[in-house]
Amino acid sequence: MATAYTIRDFPEDLHRRAKAKAALEGISLRELILKSLQAYVERADQQSYPISIEFEGKTYSAAYTLESGVVTVSSFYGSASTLLGGSGALTVARILLYEILSGAKGRDEKMEN
Repeated sequence: MATAYTIRDFPEDLHRRAKAKAALEGISLRELILKSLQAYVERADQQSYPISIEFEGKTYSAAYTLESGVVTVSSFYGSASTLLGGSGALTVARILLYEILSGAKGRDEKMEN
């Protein structure tokens, strides 16, 4: 049996953008919300592993997941994914984190560890 929910104080801009996205996909806003929630829950169920690297004299931390041969790194400065290839998942994750941090520095983001 399904449970009914009412969302209060739904930000107008988010509502407008979500309705437009649902229309583009040919689904209802309800379906879009359920699809998005399902994807979020499935991502949250994935096992994640902590990593850290030294970057310009500071230590930065992030987390990575490995699913179907794809390594995904998520950090405060962004996320990136790539196929595992011939290297180990930890090595690939560290390279991705380095690339994320380099990109953040290139965008002149304030770098805090």
